[in-house]
Amino acid sequence: MALKFSAFCNLLHELERTVTKDPPLLPARRDEILHERTSMWFRQNRQAIDLTDGVAILSTFLPEQRTDRVYQLQARSLSKIIGRCYQMPSARFDKLRKYEIPGHGDLAECLERDQRLYDAEPRVQLNGNAGDVTVEEVDRCMQQLAGRSRFSNPDVRRSARQDLGGVPIVELLRPLYWRLRSREAKWLTRLILKNFSPVVFNPPLVLSCYHFLLPSLLKFQNDFAAAVKLLKGQFSPLPSSTDVDSAAGFRYMASENLQPQINVKVGRPTHHKAWSLNNCLKLCGRRKWIVERKYDGEFAEIHIDLTANPDPVGTDCIRIFSKSGKDSTRDRANVHDTIKRSLKLGTPQCLIKRKAILLAEMVVWSDRDNKVLPFDHIRRHVSRSGSYYGKSLDGFSSDYSSENLALVYFDMLLLDDDVVMRKHHGERREVLGRVVKKIRGRSMTALYRQIDFGSPDASTKLAKQLGAALGCAAEGLLLKPADQPYFTFKHPSKMNELSCHGYIKLKKDYLVSLGGERDVCDLAVVGGLYDALGEKQMARGTKGVKYTKFFLGCLTNPDEVRFNGIPVFQVVAGLGDAEIIPKAIFKALNDDVRFKASVAGSGSSDMRVIGYSGIEKKELEEMSLFWPPPVVEILGSGFVRPPSCDFMMLRHPRMLKFHADRTWVDALTFSGLQKDATESNKTSGLVTGISVALVSRSMGVDQYDGDELSNKEWEAELVQVVHEVSRRVRANIEAGTSDLDGIPLRHRYGASVSMSMLRSSLSSTLQTSSAGSTELETMTNTGFTAAISSSVPTRPPRLNRELTRTPSIRPSGSATVTESNTTILPTPVAADGGLPSTDSRNTCENVPESRSQEFSRSLKRPRREIQSRIQKVSPPRILEDVTNEAER
Repeated sequence: MALKFSAFCNLLHELERTVTKDPPLLPARRDEILHERTSMWFRQNRQAIDLTDGVAILSTFLPEQRTDRVYQLQARSLSKIIGRCYQMPSARFDKLRKYEIPGHGDLAECLERDQRLYDAEPRVQLNGNAGDVTVEEVDRCMQQLAGRSRFSNPDVRRSARQDLGGVPIVELLRPLYWRLRSREAKWLTRLILKNFSPVVFNPPLVLSCYHFLLPSLLKFQNDFAAAVKLLKGQFSPLPSSTDVDSAAGFRYMASENLQPQINVKVGRPTHHKAWSLNNCLKLCGRRKWIVERKYDGEFAEIHIDLTANPDPVGTDCIRIFSKSGKDSTRDRANVHDTIKRSLKLGTPQCLIKRKAILLAEMVVWSDRDNKVLPFDHIRRHVSRSGSYYGKSLDGFSSDYSSENLALVYFDMLLLDDDVVMRKHHGERREVLGRVVKKIRGRSMTALYRQIDFGSPDASTKLAKQLGAALGCAAEGLLLKPADQPYFTFKHPSKMNELSCHGYIKLKKDYLVSLGGERDVCDLAVVGGLYDALGEKQMARGTKGVKYTKFFLGCLTNPDEVRFNGIPVFQVVAGLGDAEIIPKAIFKALNDDVRFKASVAGSGSSDMRVIGYSGIEKKELEEMSLFWPPPVVEILGSGFVRPPSCDFMMLRHPRMLKFHADRTWVDALTFSGLQKDATESNKTSGLVTGISVALVSRSMGVDQYDGDELSNKEWEAELVQVVHEVSRRVRANIEAGTSDLDGIPLRHRYGASVSMSMLRSSLSSTLQTSSAGSTELETMTNTGFTAAISSSVPTRPPRLNRELTRTPSIRPSGSATVTESNTTILPTPVAADGGLPSTDSRNTCENVPESRSQEFSRSLKRPRREIQSRIQKVSPPRILEDVTNEAER
């Protein structure tokens, strides 16, 4: 007999009692009980589980993993549908809506209280349905419900149309609700909302309890239907559970016989976050790792199927999956032509004969600026289920004809019958390099470098790579084991215990040791809302919760407030997730605003708020305003434009601290937020422009195609860069322009900087005395910034406080150079943009006399001192030439 839905609800009821036990259990003991009861439930119901469709069971346990199903139902809309299903009078419906009031539970609990009075009555049978509701019936109903939404995958919509057509949603749910008891109706409601809170299943536990091989199968084919089909077919002789050693052997055997399937998304390796450089070194152990640049774009898993038509004319052979697993082929139609060109589809040179799976990061490339644009530019090139959100309100220029979607390929998993994912990283990249054609501004391959973390200079190499990545406005680095395939199924006890198993993400906002280099700002909490489901997620034992979602705002009229004007706040974000609001801050905010809230709809004489299109009008009307608003510290991953907004805001904001000692006057204003965003985007990273290019080149990294340049080629590029900078600076001086900030400096690496960016980078890098600061100012203001081309920082500033000491500064102004030091070598600029002239008077004729004299004095330093300042910094082949030119 198939598994009953009531048996599943009984398990959820027992787990909920454990989680909500008062007094609460210790976390370790609570998790142990949850693990034991879940495992025991699978053992007790094994016979019914084997007779039930596995996809239905897994979809019921883990509804959030069915990203292909979108129901488009929230608590407000679902409550109306439930009222119509039960034909509730207004008095009962008002009781059902009490979930909107704090302290009455969520919608599911209100429904359980209403239906508990009728549990003793016999269940009503509709449409010939009789007996207990099974898990398969519930899953079939969820499939049909998701088929009504255009946001669901095409396969889901297609199957739903074949089954039911256009049946109203009330007629779809009523036969199910009428046959359920109050407890079962409660959990069905939470299943539709895809939220079992406060119960949260551990996905690896559920998958392994169903079948010990299932987690491994989902890595190759991240689809419940495909994985269950393998368990029922090829691996049917294997038992559903076994001992640890036998399971490890079976998993290894399965990995040798499995291969990814076309049009079925492949799983992703586990990603670990490195919270500091020392933490990253600890995770890496003493193995060899691939350090790969992480680009700021959207993940794309590209499937190519040429079995139906080996010589494709259109793009029917292309299928693209997003990170969440959704089919995004139609939404990313603008990149289809790039895929065809980069993979040479339909040409004799194409190496793909039948099928292939590739991984890439989709970014926006600007032909005008010759660089990759920030992440928020993607939204105008990619639709979301056919709709473009905020395309006309995103604050960008309406002229974006020079922008194009580009693909940065970084891995290959399948090529015809060759399962490339079983090979090591180097072999996979070799295959990828043969298959992909690099097209400037359209397709490229990700930069990577191998580092042996058993060597003593591993930390220095890692810091250099991170500095180069951040300087080019990349997200950070992704570290991958060099000696392992894409997936490994060896048991952890047989692997190197000194390192982690999976990938390691190293991003600027993760690194606590960077301090001020992270994007952090203080914002005011101007309002809040209560959500019953949010309380289940975020309360975590906190009593007296009144608000679960908080809105951040910035003051827009500081000048008027100085003269007792009413403060007006612009809402810039709304936070209501347990992962971005720590429990301590959540409790402190609720305690702080308990007696200072007023409903926005009733008006407030103390403050006003301005919403934006990203916030629903209903939320803005029901928001409770806090006066005076508390202040919190927010951390983000750079600055972007939120959808449908004309302002900049932190990307992925999360709360770090609650500042009880600060007032809203101390918080960042709206203009200050925009200024910080502009400065952060200009100087994003620890090294910028030419310096980053030279740092990367000193490690053998070309920032465009990953190929190494010879020393001779690199010297020629260096001279070309110096001449270009000199020519542009000199032209501006001769034109009488005193502001050099607008001079763009572009080179083949794709970086684009200005004088203000170089000045900012130098100011934060060079640790000088007052005399050194004057020299720096003189150089940047008089057009001798070309000297930065001979300054190659071997380690990013402010990055390795834990690795090396800050370089000591001598009173005379000459810095003692260490490997982490960045020096500036003053180099005159020739009038024709060529090599520097020996006559400094011709170079300084348009410079004020005092600054010219000061600069001339700096050129009279002894040869030995100049050589010591550029030692270990400039390339050896041009070291002597640069020294001679500076001395002259």
